Amino acid sequence: MQFGVGCDVEEIRRFERLVEKTEFVRLVYLPEEEKYCREKTICTQHFAAIFCGKEAIIKALGCLRINNIGFLDIEIFHAPNGCPQAKLLKKVGFDLDIKISLSHSKTTAMAQVIVLIN
Repeated sequence: MQFGVGCDVEEIRRFERLVEKTEFVRLVYLPEEEKYCREKTICTQHFAAIFCGKEAIIKALGCLRINNIGFLDIEIFHAPNGCPQAKLLKKVGFDLDIKISLSHSKTTAMAQVIVLIN
């Protein structure tokens, strides 16, 4: 079994400016991801956490020599129980299983990812 691991940490205050820029949001977030974040009381925490998740997935895929994956090729969503989930929208020739954990405090967001090739 092959697997890749990735993590990312971001300062939330950085996203206070970024999420007001339409171009940034359209380059990084899918419409449903943006909707999810904007519905939250402190949306920047959620924008930052999803960004971390996408970065961590890209890093984990890089460990598996799967490159040319962009932010919009990755969808991060939540199961009915609130557990974060992720899937790759771009075909890579492998069946992948992505395990993701997202977290944030008032000042920092982070993600940890394991990608398994089945």
